[in-house]
Amino acid sequence: MTYRHNQTVEVIGNQEPYKCSYYPATLLAAIGKTRYLVRYQTRFTDDKSRLLTESLRGSEIRPVPPEIQAPGFAAGERVEVCANGGWWVGRVDRSVDTVYYVRLDGDGSELRCPLYRVRKHLEWDDGKWVCSGTGSRKMTGLRTLKQKMWNGRVSLEENHRLAMLQLERLAMLQLER
Repeated sequence: MTYRHNQTVEVIGNQEPYKCSYYPATLLAAIGKTRYLVRYQTRFTDDKSRLLTESLRGSEIRPVPPEIQAPGFAAGERVEVCANGGWWVGRVDRSVDTVYYVRLDGDGSELRCPLYRVRKHLEWDDGKWVCSGTGSRKMTGLRTLKQKMWNGRVSLEENHRLAMLQLERLAMLQLER
């Protein structure tokens, strides 16, 4: 993927204590063909005097995921919660009204978060956003779309297409009545 100067990206945390997290950063420059210079938007140098700047491999950054309006999340669903300046990956343990208790993948701790601080976990896979799940094969076509939905691994474009088909079917059923 090619990123633009001053583009907001997310840095993938692969080391403790940032494992299984994504932190917002601004892309400052490309360094050769495989590295980028970024400045974090919410992480600071050790002396807290300025925003942290790092040189990272392209595999360590991703674009900012699209916003998905979700009325809520089910127990067991993979999500990201906004905490400590980043987005932390985990699974919903339970919910009470619009408050979610999420078990983090990195350290296993549980966070209590209101709905507005929870988003669907998406993976940046081969230039496309994909809902996380157990399926891993890439497939195309309507039959394979249903298979991917069953496995929980559907790109946003495919999910949108399926939703539009379902809306069309509902509209046709209402017209028949």
